[in-house]
Amino acid sequence: MNWFSLLKVQRQTQRQGVSARQKDEEFIFEDEDDCYDEFVRISENIKNFFPNAIREPDKVPEGQEGFSYTYDKFVVYSQALIPKKGEVPDEAFCAAIELYKNAKSESLYQSFKNYDIWVIKNSSEHTIKIFLENSISDAVAFISLDAYEREFIDGAYGPPSSAQNTLYNIDQNIDGWRGSFI
Repeated sequence: MNWFSLLKVQRQTQRQGVSARQKDEEFIFEDEDDCYDEFVRISENIKNFFPNAIREPDKVPEGQEGFSYTYDKFVVYSQALIPKKGEVPDEAFCAAIELYKNAKSESLYQSFKNYDIWVIKNSSEHTIKIFLENSISDAVAFISLDAYEREFIDGAYGPPSSAQNTLYNIDQNIDGWRGSFI
């Protein structure tokens, strides 16, 4: 072996492995996103699911956001309440998202620390709600999507019926919506 080959082998061994300086350093692998960010992303994605609909803001309680997405034969309604980051523990958002992912076509309820989580996933509604424990009437965070058929009146489709009792099946492809938040 000549001196050039020795240098080449030495250089390759130096490139491999961990340097002496790195041996004592601790490596911390952090997730770039957390579950709160995923919850916000789900809410924002809803705005892009229905590009061919007429989108109008809905009147909702202060702090919430709501939209109607109107098509010829049906209307999709979305509502969301997104708290400020840190107001609800990230673990509660993780538990809610995981419960939604595991739901098939059903309503599920789960207690998590000081919170109650309610998920609805069926043909006419998809909802993720987080409540303070034993306070099922006041959600601290939620995303909800449902749909109703529009009434056929005098040869044209009008607004949804006042009772809004004719549900529309959203377990199908509608523009960018593929039947699930996730």
